[in-house]
Amino acid sequence: CAPFFALNRLKGQLYDGSTRLYDAETGTEPIAMYSFAGLAEYAVVPETAAFLLPPLLAKKNFAESSLLGCAFFTAMGAIRNAADLRGGQSLVIIGAGGVGQGIVQLAKHLGAGPIIAVDISPKALDLAKSFGADHCVDASKEDVLERIAAATEGYKADVCIE
Repeated sequence: CAPFFALNRLKGQLYDGSTRLYDAETGTEPIAMYSFAGLAEYAVVPETAAFLLPPLLAKKNFAESSLLGCAFFTAMGAIRNAADLRGGQSLVIIGAGGVGQGIVQLAKHLGAGPIIAVDISPKALDLAKSFGADHCVDASKEDVLERIAAATEGYKADVCIE
């Protein structure tokens, strides 16, 4: 992400330092843009950043699929590239927002366990449970370390992602 953001965030530059974005009136004055186009009606993205949705998602969950572009791929990067999570490893996820919920689902798919979600929102914890978290801890009401130790028979966690 760092090289992308250094060139792109409010600069509108591609990896080679050039831009495709120019003021509509002059056609010569480069304009800045933000690297996320979630609020735009249209977006210009590299071909490698675009993909077709599977037909079922395109038909039934088109709007919800927008989360795939950030939260889900960030979750995948966290468990594969940063944590190198493997099946059978215990996992604690601190924060059950969009990325955390993606981590729960992907970790479950990989066979990690137990998967322990920690948050202060009962709604987020309920959702994490429905997505496959084995244990949910409300950090505003419970002793987090005690609950993690209990869920892992005192071992704590192989991987913790915040």
